[in-house]
Amino acid sequence: MKKNSRKDVARQDFLAMMDGRAEVVGGDAATWRTALKHRFMPETLKASRHARMAKPRG
Repeated sequence: MKKNSRKDVARQDFLAMMDGRAEVVGGDAATWRTALKHRFMPETLKASRHARMAKPRG
């Protein structure tokens, strides 16, 4: 799974804070799309999805 650059996320968050925004999704377009989808998903579906992604592999 691809990770967003820490520097890019920190820059995006800092600029949002300086603009006075209360909330920001830091990262690339895929991260933003995932955050948008999660607004409309039931909590049970999000929890099961997270459990699969967080499970140790190997």
